[in-house]
Amino acid sequence: MSAGSTALSARPQDSQDGTSRRRPGIADSCRITIISTPRICSKQRACRCRSKAGDAFCRSRPCRPEISEALAAPFRGTLVVGYELPDLLCRIFDEAGIAVIDLILYPVRFLDDVVFAARTNRAALHRLLLHDMLDPRECILRAGFVRSKASFMRPLGLTPGTTIILGQVPDDRSVLDIGTGRFTHLGDHLPALIDLCARSAATLFKPHPYDPPDSATRKAMSSLRSVTSTDINLYQLLAQPETETVCALNSSGLIEARLFGKQTIALKEPAVRFGEAPPTDGGGFGDAVPQNAGWYSPRTWEALLAGHEDILSKTPSSLEKDRLRRALNADWGFGHIDRVVA
Repeated sequence: MSAGSTALSARPQDSQDGTSRRRPGIADSCRITIISTPRICSKQRACRCRSKAGDAFCRSRPCRPEISEALAAPFRGTLVVGYELPDLLCRIFDEAGIAVIDLILYPVRFLDDVVFAARTNRAALHRLLLHDMLDPRECILRAGFVRSKASFMRPLGLTPGTTIILGQVPDDRSVLDIGTGRFTHLGDHLPALIDLCARSAATLFKPHPYDPPDSATRKAMSSLRSVTSTDINLYQLLAQPETETVCALNSSGLIEARLFGKQTIALKEPAVRFGEAPPTDGGGFGDAVPQNAGWYSPRTWEALLAGHEDILSKTPSSLEKDRLRRALNADWGFGHIDRVVA
């Protein structure tokens, strides 16, 4: 988020004997805070927030002690719940001993509904998040359904052994190089891409829909004469048996491609770790745990805020068809593969 980050903090309500008690209304103990990260960075020396790259760079670097304290002070004694919080805020909260749950959009978008993952810096909270973990077998099953659906669609006539190279949003923080403070692009990896093209029977480049026509990525890919640009739906491409390899910087499409049984090549480390690993004793955050539909139920948040695992439902909730997808008005190309075809 270039303009700022949203954090919801909840202060546990205690009974007179000092023990946590269950609350009839979770929202009564919560407040929403908008944190302007560019304004924070402007208070630091050598600020580079006049550009999106500079803003993302500053939010990934150490903060001056007085600014860190000013940020942490209002949240002491609370549980902070944020959405894709910058590394800067996560680090400040963790070093201040503040418990955090950071919600992250999970990059598998062809399931029955949009999925979120959650990471935390507390082992006890991590155990609760594992209760509602999405079964990875459901992702593989759904990929099989998509392959079946694609078999009823117009044949693409791809060459066996085809490689797909995926573009990404040019100023997304996932492609930021922390060491240099610049956004990387596929053009930074031309030698590796040329070698990949030489080893592939055919190579398709699928640009990101938000990538402008004159971007560095598009210019670099257009210089490779053996590469053909395509706007075919990603899931239809992944469902083709002729598609063998998918390459990208660190696109979420790589995670999806593996679920379709494709070989993947990542040219850059992923921005987020998804999995089950807990936070370490030395501090920091555990893996982001993909969540099923139970994560947004009142019962789950009551358990997270009170720290009582026995409150959780014994049966994890399954995804409900398009519930969040419609609420968020977000499709990411899934509608193309989900429609009925003649």
